[in-house]
Amino acid sequence: MITRIICLFLMATTPVAAQDAGMTYAQFIMSGPGILSESEWRDLTGGRTVLYRDGMKGGPAIGREYYPTDSNLVYFLNTRGQCFAGEWTFKNRAFCFDWGDDAPSCFYHKRSDGDIYTVVADPNNFDPEAEIQIIEDIIDAPFQCAP
Repeated sequence: MITRIICLFLMATTPVAAQDAGMTYAQFIMSGPGILSESEWRDLTGGRTVLYRDGMKGGPAIGREYYPTDSNLVYFLNTRGQCFAGEWTFKNRAFCFDWGDDAPSCFYHKRSDGDIYTVVADPNNFDPEAEIQIIEDIIDAPFQCAP
């Protein structure tokens, strides 16, 4: 029964293109075109704020990240009002975020069917219920964490 529920969840949260091709979400992320490059990400986010949701469209909000122009700084404000300042890097097609407390967290950003999805880049740490995110919007609303 649990396996069936997990399979139904994965089908519900896997983009249509991946479902049509019979791929897992991890295979979808790594397949074909669509994984954003560093320059594409900078063009989309420089001086802007990215709004994230858990899972697919309509999932609960996770928070927002602000990317100052021409910088690798990033500010994350979660839905509980906690704000974190960090730095991001790009390596092996993944975006890695260092918040100064643990090892960096790395994600792939992939454009598909007009949306941008993120998924954890470490396949040994892949949790489809927690690690699939959708970028809800990218807006002109900068913020910084208070010192």
